[in-house]
Order: sequence, then structure tokens, then C-alpha cells
Amino acid sequence: HFLWQVCKELQSSALSLLLPCPSAAANRNKGKYILTPCPISYAEEQLLHFFGQLLGIAIRADVPLPLDLLGSFWKGLVGQPLDPEQDLQEADVLTYNYVKKFENVTDESELEALCAEISSQHHSGESPDSPSRPCCSFTYFTMAGEEVELCQGGHGLIVGYRAAPKDCTFMWCNFALESWLQLI
Repeated sequence: HFLWQVCKELQSSALSLLLPCPSAAANRNKGKYILTPCPISYAEEQLLHFFGQLLGIAIRADVPLPLDLLGSFWKGLVGQPLDPEQDLQEADVLTYNYVKKFENVTDESELEALCAEISSQHHSGESPDSPSRPCCSFTYFTMAGEEVELCQGGHGLIVGYRAAPKDCTFMWCNFALESWLQLI
């Protein structure tokens, strides 16, 4: 009963160590948790250390813990390679869908419509070339709400149909996946 209560508290909003899986918003992986993907304080670092000790003790003593963590957490813990596409889809299906939409853009009007959709959600700016057009830059919003550049100078680099670096989608996909796995 004691370990059940500890695990329940670890998965509660009272502690900032675990976060409900973002894919739950799309009815996938409801009830699953991931590590919170944001900078941590000293107290949170100590909590993470405790969490590691708890896992170690439970594994060594063969005591099952009622933790409902995403499969990619366990992959990272045992050193298995992550599959950026599959693990991102499992963790954050909405971001995964945007990655797929970017991969399937065939012309400038589709890209503009996609940028408008993203801009409306994140209040991005307008294009300096044409103020009435939405503007996307090479940045990514983490689950903590922080805007991070995908490449050096990414905030000032405007996404254009012909201007996009060849590996932008790959970088975005990998960054999205790594942003929530950085604590493993």
C-alpha cells in the first residue's frame, strides 16, 4: 500500500516530475506519463534522484510499481534506441501530425495554410515581406511552452517553400522527441 501511494503521488500534479502524456488530448495513451521536459530546480533534481532510487530498489527486489510510464521512458532507461517517428507519435500525436503535414506540403499555398494554422495556435508573427501573411520560423514550442530555436538563428529564419533546409523536418521531429526525453 505504501509504494502504491508513493507512485500515485509521483504521478499527481502535486509534484512536477511526471506529466500526463500529451497524446492523451487526442485520446491516445490516456493515463500514461512522461518525465516533465523542462529545466529542473535543485529540489526537482533531488526528486528525480529519489525516483531513480525507487526504480532501482523495486527492480532489484522484484517489486512491481504501479507506474504507467510511456514505453519510450523504459527504452531510454534500458538503453534501447528510440525510434523518432514511432516514439514521437506515441508521446505527442499532435506534433507528429504537424511533422507529417510539413513533409507532405506540395506547394507554397499549402505551406502558407499550415503556417497560418500554427501561427494561430502560438501567436507567431507576420511575414516581414507581406504583413498579411502568417509567419513561421525555425523554432519549436516545448511542452513547457518555451520557444526553442531548431537551428542557430532559427527565430529570425522564416519558413518558405524553397527556403527550408533539407533536414528541417528531421530536426524538428528529433527535437520534439528529445525535448521530453532529455531527463532520461
